[in-house]
Amino acid sequence: MKKKTLIKFFSIIFAIILFSIFIGSQPGDVIKEINRVQVRNLRDYQSLIKKSGRNKPVLFLIKRGGQTFYTSLKVS
Repeated sequence: MKKKTLIKFFSIIFAIILFSIFIGSQPGDVIKEINRVQVRNLRDYQSLIKKSGRNKPVLFLIKRGGQTFYTSLKVS
């Protein structure tokens, strides 16, 4: 893998870990929507986070087991 690709990959992983800590995510949680737009894959996730803008609240729809719930946090 190229150095730029590795840096991008690890920065995404780091962002996901921070997100997990802030919302208290658990193993098996699935992000279904970001700002009411469906997330189908990692590319969707990246694109929607980038479009959300810095320091603005982002709405997430999370599926946990048989339940779904919304939570929001500021992405910086």
